[in-house]
Amino acid sequence: MSDRIHSDQRTQDPPELTFVMMDGLMDEFSARTRGKQAGKIERIATATGVAGALAGILLGSLLPEPFNLYAAIVGLGVECLGFAIGMALSFKRDWRWIRHARKDTAESMDTDFLKFEEYIHQLRQFPARDRARRHRYIRDRSTRMMSRSARRKDAPNSNDRLRGATSLPFRA
Repeated sequence: MSDRIHSDQRTQDPPELTFVMMDGLMDEFSARTRGKQAGKIERIATATGVAGALAGILLGSLLPEPFNLYAAIVGLGVECLGFAIGMALSFKRDWRWIRHARKDTAESMDTDFLKFEEYIHQLRQFPARDRARRHRYIRDRSTRMMSRSARRKDAPNSNDRLRGATSLPFRA
């Protein structure tokens, strides 16, 4: 039995360093540092404010004379109420951060740094050769993408070629 356990441990390969694994680590880090998201009522209130503004403008311009003023006033009221509720809920959600901005920033920097060191420690468990190969690949790919985007800015527009052409390859 013990020979079987030892042979299983010897054949077990270390986990492979993949971009999918690194992407998962970055997603986890991003989710942790994202902060509080707007709640359902806050999103609905903001959407109601936008809808009130659009309805007030649209109905105010389409309805006949006495009704367009009422529609614009109701739209303005719905807009103000929706935005006021959304702003109040947003302020309530972020109150701690507003009140203790420096302290929260320092705490988040401490936890982010510790998590960063943990990720670096995890990456250093992989062979240096694999890390170097992947780093070279990302660096070269980034360089190629930047040079391509620079060429696209300098390249003439495809429509410019057609404007100067004397004959078109198809019948107009």
